[in-house]
Amino acid sequence: MSHSKRCLVRKYLIREFLIQIISFENISFENISFENISFENVSFENISFENISFENISFEKISFENISFENVSFENISFENISFENISFENVSFENISFEKISFENVSIENISFENISIEPVSIENVSFRNVLFENVSFENVSFENVSFRNVSSENE
Repeated sequence: MSHSKRCLVRKYLIREFLIQIISFENISFENISFENISFENVSFENISFENISFENISFEKISFENISFENVSFENISFENISFENISFENVSFENISFEKISFENVSIENISFENISIEPVSIENVSFRNVLFENVSFENVSFENVSFRNVSSENE
């Protein structure tokens, strides 16, 4: 019988790092601020992010799998060549974000706001949007497959 252990990281400020070619697995991050960090060629698997702030972050060539984001804010973020698979976003805000070459598969998005977002090209498959606000969001070359929208609103200037 195998027992998987989970590492808990909480109450830290992590800033001004370049994190490359690494895999994070079975970790719970709580009450942490990430600032001015570049993640490149990183894999996140079986991770929970709770009460987290990401600010001025670059994510490039990243795989997120089996991840929970709860009470998380993303501000001034660049996502490029990213795969989100089996993800839950709850009570999350995205502000001033660029999504480029992204895929979302089997994702739940609930109580989320997207503000000042650029999205191109993106694949969205088996995704549920509930209680979502899109404000000043630009969609270009986005494909939707088996997507549900419930209580979603959009505002553009």
